[in-house]
Amino acid sequence: MNLLWKDGERRIPNNYPGFSALVNSCVAKRLDLILPFVKRNQIILDLGCGVGWNTKYISLYCKKIYGLDISEKAINYACRFNDAKNIEWIMNSMHDLSMFSDSSIDLIVAIASIEHINRDKMQKMINEIYRILKPKFFFVGTSAPFGKKSRLNVTRWHKYIPNRTAFKEITSGKFDVKQFMNFVINTPDLEKKTKEGYFVLRSRKK
Repeated sequence: MNLLWKDGERRIPNNYPGFSALVNSCVAKRLDLILPFVKRNQIILDLGCGVGWNTKYISLYCKKIYGLDISEKAINYACRFNDAKNIEWIMNSMHDLSMFSDSSIDLIVAIASIEHINRDKMQKMINEIYRILKPKFFFVGTSAPFGKKSRLNVTRWHKYIPNRTAFKEITSGKFDVKQFMNFVINTPDLEKKTKEGYFVLRSRKK
């Protein structure tokens, strides 16, 4: 049994009864969208990293990566099973990045995590991301699928999913929205499709 499942949708690859094929397909597709932004000399922050499986994979292609999550259980698991030398694990909320100095991060990723905070916290998160991200660099991520209308409290864990207009309002003046779309993940062995959101923001900082 995946004991972390009840801790905010945090999942462990190949240990998610009945859905391992779907989960692993999601991971692969998400990383296909994220990795083109990853460079060998970069310092990266993974927001809402959960148990660290995406963080560990990205660490193979960058200089250093921080994995940040609010869950003590998830961070403890990440520390135990992911021992790459260029990963540093931080237990904290996504909207409090005070441990990072201004313009110190080359790339920020948030894989299936921004929907877990409300709009006010999302605004604070964007402000903090803008502060710590280097000028003209990127914030890239995936989310629960975007819709024509913003949605509140969609599930037990999904607090806020913005539509395009709301997303532009939250990021206004700080980021250019380069991508805001949904994509489909096919899982042939389950004969199932799932849809997720994808966004690319570029800092306007000079």
